[in-house]
Amino acid sequence: LPTEGGRAVIDQARVVVQEWKRLSLLGGKLQGKELAGDLRIAVIPTLAPYWIPLFIEEFSREYPKVNLRIDELQTHQILAALDSDTVDAGLLVTPVGQK
Repeated sequence: LPTEGGRAVIDQARVVVQEWKRLSLLGGKLQGKELAGDLRIAVIPTLAPYWIPLFIEEFSREYPKVNLRIDELQTHQILAALDSDTVDAGLLVTPVGQK
């Protein structure tokens, strides 16, 4: 198990990795490269059937090389997935506090 200091390093490393992914996507777009890769989004089940149809067709047309994976998860599962970097974004309704 990591020490308290080790845990802080691990947490910060996760932030760095997430920001590197975002910079890579942005850099590719700015250089005229087509966005490609996996995008993992988690949505609570009560929103999924209403929210997904609003964008999925246009998104797929605009970014054909992006492999979009949408998972329906409960709020606590989405928060855990965001913390563990197993999803890139989450759509929630319930107010959640910042850590």
